[in-house]
Amino acid sequence: MIYSQIAITKPNPLNLKYIRVGKGQPVLLLRGTGGVSKDSYPYLLKELAKEFTVYSFIYPGFEGSTELPTWTNENFNVLISEFLDKMGLNKVHLIGLSIGASFAVSFAVNSPERINRLVLISPSTTSIPKNWLIKGMNNSLFEVRKQNKTLKQLNKKEGSKNNLPPSVFKISSIKNIKTFLKMYKYMRSLSLEKLLPLINVRTSIFIGRQDRLTDVDSEIKHAKLIKNSRLKIFENEGHYLFHNRPIDIVAELRNRR
Repeated sequence: MIYSQIAITKPNPLNLKYIRVGKGQPVLLLRGTGGVSKDSYPYLLKELAKEFTVYSFIYPGFEGSTELPTWTNENFNVLISEFLDKMGLNKVHLIGLSIGASFAVSFAVNSPERINRLVLISPSTTSIPKNWLIKGMNNSLFEVRKQNKTLKQLNKKEGSKNNLPPSVFKISSIKNIKTFLKMYKYMRSLSLEKLLPLINVRTSIFIGRQDRLTDVDSEIKHAKLIKNSRLKIFENEGHYLFHNRPIDIVAELRNRR
């Protein structure tokens, strides 16, 4: 997939790398921590592009793009708003994966007039524990191995040669340690419980019961705080359920748009 580059002025001047694929109503896909590579989400993007025009940018600081001074909801609200302006988009379906769901929640509260539908997948709405760098990495490696096994199976089934996305830890530890630490600090400070009841757009939440990267019980509880929402739990899926369930995600947008 071919990525383009665009100049963003707020919250600070930076060059943002993004992709645009498909044709139809616009969708903005906010990535998870595993989506900081150009090789991320091949099957989800492919399925969405069959019915929608999908926009997705790589987070600042990764893949050679300019860094943000700090990772805050306020900074991402401004960044997302300007990105939509630069793309000529007044209103989009907004999909947030993992940490991207956190940015999506904040943006939905801040700019509800710019969202048709909100979809939160494997959301992270609470802070990670202090021991996350040890326990979380172990769980992440487990989830990444599971993800890569799924992608290999999909590649074989589709006859494709999509690259496997590298782990965020591999990318960060080698080239982007400052960005990773900013991401980690943001994840340690997460507290979106008070924002969830303020969401006033139609919302769907997808959660995998076997998710080892989030507190599933807390996320299910928090999902019920969102008005006009629908929660779908996949009993046998983990954090990266969107690799196995892209058709379900597309169907959710199609059926409720």
